[in-house]
Amino acid sequence: MNEKALISLKDAAKISDYSADYIGQLIRTGKIPGKQVCCTVAWMTTADAVMAYKNKGKADAKLSVGEKLANRWRMLVMEMGIIKLFFKTFKYSLPLLFVIVISFSLLSFYIIYIILDKNIDTNKNLQNLNNIEQNLSF
Repeated sequence: MNEKALISLKDAAKISDYSADYIGQLIRTGKIPGKQVCCTVAWMTTADAVMAYKNKGKADAKLSVGEKLANRWRMLVMEMGIIKLFFKTFKYSLPLLFVIVISFSLLSFYIIYIILDKNIDTNKNLQNLNNIEQNLSF
């Protein structure tokens, strides 16, 4: 795909009479080639690809094996690009999230330990009081 020939989905919508959302869906399903250019979901494609899809029509919906393989390959490459983008975007926030989860877990265990320890101490005190009462009653 020629980088210089890329156009935005908004421009592609103007020349094809499709909506920008529909063109984005065509890219994501591999029906036309496209590229994600930013960390946000900003897709771009070529005018030739959009017009070729539009001119192909529904009667030409049957694709050759080579075209089907090319579409599948484009979808795979696009999905791998999305996965890379996800890890690139959350590169620093994932370890931070891990630290927060571990801290919350440790704090929860500490609070539970304190509550259980107080209950154990209370039970021991009650047993001591019972023992004292029994000793005094003899």
